Amino acid sequence: MSCQLVTNVMQIPMAAIYLTTTLRSHHHLVASRQLYYSLFVNCGGGKITFEGNEYEEDLATGGPAYFFPSSQKWAYSSTGVFTGNENANYKANNTFSLNLTGADLYKTARLAPNSLKYYGLCLRKGSYKVRLHFAEIMYSDDQTFSSLGWRIFDVSIQGNVVLKDFNIMEEAKGVGKGIIMDFNDVRINGSTLEIHLYWSGKGTNAIPDRGVYGPLISAISVTPNFDPRTGLSVGAIVGIVAASCVLFVLILVVLRMKGYLGGKDLEDKGQIDHPGILHLKLFSFDI
Repeated sequence: MSCQLVTNVMQIPMAAIYLTTTLRSHHHLVASRQLYYSLFVNCGGGKITFEGNEYEEDLATGGPAYFFPSSQKWAYSSTGVFTGNENANYKANNTFSLNLTGADLYKTARLAPNSLKYYGLCLRKGSYKVRLHFAEIMYSDDQTFSSLGWRIFDVSIQGNVVLKDFNIMEEAKGVGKGIIMDFNDVRINGSTLEIHLYWSGKGTNAIPDRGVYGPLISAISVTPNFDPRTGLSVGAIVGIVAASCVLFVLILVVLRMKGYLGGKDLEDKGQIDHPGILHLKLFSFDI
């Protein structure tokens, strides 16, 4: 089996129990082959280039219980029904024409009433930097009723809670402002990365409209903390270089003590003041 098997699955609306079973099945499918070392997704938006990286589009409409595999590299699942608005959209746009301080990356987002999970598939084993982009684009920045909402949710990565009671508007100091949350040492020991955003019942759920609540995210980037060509981390490479330098110096000392660099002759002639200090005389000319 290989990661390519994921691409044979269509967009799957399903009951929550079937969703869980399917995700577990996909986890086993993708675990047998590791191909990738980076991931860029524009959540809820089209393909875009940002800071030199091409973010893949994420335009699926979603639904109450939904699993969407996009190509071989990533997938997402969404569960829950928005209270009071069963027809609510699972993608967000810049409804209030806010003057965003970020790039086009923050003009769209994906949201869910209860649970939103993104999966990085077929990733190489190692340490990664996970960057999550957020911007609150469903509330207004004026003094009207639409500015009174509070979106609060939690975020976990690989099962570990990394953001508790996260409020985009509060962290970004206002609506329509992009904010980045970095997690610098996320370990992938198999081949799958799981980013889970979930609502714990806090905040408002009817402002500016019923169904405007739950986790929301603008974009995701995943980059390696290792050299993809060697699989070694920056720290490991620095350690190897340092060890090589120390070994080289030790070899020089041993060669000097054995007389291969002229050390013994100099000692015999009394030209070395201290046995631990090497005086090298490379060339001597008489004109």
